[in-house]
Amino acid sequence: MSVAGPLFVYGPMAAGSFLQAALGTPAVDATPDALLPDHGLSAQPGAFPLPGLDDGTTGVNGHIISEPDHVARLIYIGEVLGLGPLQMICPRRDGQEVPARAFRGCPRQ
Repeated sequence: MSVAGPLFVYGPMAAGSFLQAALGTPAVDATPDALLPDHGLSAQPGAFPLPGLDDGTTGVNGHIISEPDHVARLIYIGEVLGLGPLQMICPRRDGQEVPARAFRGCPRQ
């Protein structure tokens, strides 16, 4: 699957250890560099492997991945894990909105 543009990863997919294993390189600092405002995380009890994005007030921390090969690899992994369709969002990095895609994850039911 070819997707142009950045991918916002959050929750377990934003962990430095996961990104290093998935991308084969310490490509991302372990400190989240982006915030998706007006969102929160919700998950069914025992939901695996990614909580869903939901309306919220605290915001969701994560990383914006822009390197096309890394984006393609993470999308492939997300599809294999059944993380749901991609959605368009606008996280903020350094005070600027960055249009990106994110997996829907496992929403509240």
